[in-house]
Amino acid sequence: MKKKRIADGQGAWIDARTRHHLSHAKVQMARDLGMNPKKLGSLDNHRREHWQLPLPVFIEELYQKRFGRAQPEFGLSIEERARRQERKKARGATAKLERRQAALPEVTPAVDKAHHPEEAYRDRTVAVDMDPLSLVCRLATNVSPPPAVEPDHTGPLGGYRPWSS
Repeated sequence: MKKKRIADGQGAWIDARTRHHLSHAKVQMARDLGMNPKKLGSLDNHRREHWQLPLPVFIEELYQKRFGRAQPEFGLSIEERARRQERKKARGATAKLERRQAALPEVTPAVDKAHHPEEAYRDRTVAVDMDPLSLVCRLATNVSPPPAVEPDHTGPLGGYRPWSS
């Protein structure tokens, strides 16, 4: 079975979660705070700077300060978020296809057009059967000829014309 591909932005968060040992809730908090998953390494203290908080505690404090609550209201893992996004995309695609099919006129067979021409199409137009030559002739008569353009007689090959004012 083929493994589903996760979007590039989501993949960076998955890598950051495993690299920095963060829970799904901490990743959600960091996303809500607008943190960059590639820059989390510079915020992590690596147990060397004693004055700096560990990354999960630092994220919790910032989240508490900004949003006034300790945890996000709806915590989703990145994989679950990607699955929901895929389902939403699929629903949108099927809805779009249904809208396009509903907008197409219903074509009935040629036999029905002869007996019921008013029911041929939804917009009440009736099809006219023509051979290709008569169709081309009809289209050609509807096209206007190009406008007449007077040639420009200037330059070395142009005729002699005195200066006019």
